[in-house]
Amino acid sequence: MLKIRRPQIDALAALSRRRFAADAGAHLRRVHPERWAAVADAPLHGWVERRIVRGLKLGLVEELSLLRHLEVASRLDERFADSNDALAVLHDLDGLRRWPEPMALLECLHRATVTT
Repeated sequence: MLKIRRPQIDALAALSRRRFAADAGAHLRRVHPERWAAVADAPLHGWVERRIVRGLKLGLVEELSLLRHLEVASRLDERFADSNDALAVLHDLDGLRRWPEPMALLECLHRATVTT
């Protein structure tokens, strides 16, 4: 019988997380070049890692939700990305599959919070 030990599981999870963070950083450079083009890899990687940790604490466990959370934090602002308004959208996986429609809604919600 094959037995997978905890250190092996942890190593696989860490590898998956590193790959996701690297892919997410490259994605942010593509979709928000105005913010990230001139930023070195290390600061971008640190920001992505911090935002992933924050997203996990907020209950975002799907890669799609975390990626969209990073986009919202990058494009709008981090505080809004952590808000109940944004999280309601980011927890809706079916809605996130219709991207960029949810981002348009989030931009409207963000404008409403900025102007009030």
